[in-house]
Amino acid sequence: MKKLFTIALIILAVLFVSEMLGRSNVSLHLKNLSSSARKRFSNFLDEIKELGYTIVIRDSLRSFEEQKYYYDKDHRNAKAGSSDHEIGNALDFDLYKGKMVLSKKTPKQIWINTGVPELAKKYGLSWGGNFKGYADNNHFYYRA
Repeated sequence: MKKLFTIALIILAVLFVSEMLGRSNVSLHLKNLSSSARKRFSNFLDEIKELGYTIVIRDSLRSFEEQKYYYDKDHRNAKAGSSDHEIGNALDFDLYKGKMVLSKKTPKQIWINTGVPELAKKYGLSWGGNFKGYADNNHFYYRA
C-alpha cells in the first residue's frame, strides 16, 4: 500500500511539473515577441487552450545566426535577415490533445480540420501552412 501511495505521488508530481513547464514555456516565448505581436498571440493561444489543446512552443525570437542555421539546414526556410522570427513576430508550436499531436510534420489537412489556422485570422495572424511550395504547419506569424 505504501509503495502504491509513493507511485501515485510521483505521478502527480510529474504531471504538476509538466503542466508548470508548459505554462512557463508559453509565458517565456510570449515575452520574446514584439509588443505588436504579443497581444495577438496571447489571445490566440488562450483561445486554442479553450479548445482543449496543450501548447508547446518550439521557437519564437531567433538571432540572425540561428536563422542562418535554419536556412542552411533547409533552403525552404527564410534567409537570415528576412524571417519574422528575427523581429519577434512569429511562433512555432505543437499542439497536444489526448493522444493527438500536431507538429510541423502533421499533414496540412489535419491542421485545417482543427480550426486553428482559421482562428489565427481572427487575431490578424497568418499560417505557415499556406506558404507556396512549402507547408510550415506549426508556424504562425504577424505582419503589420
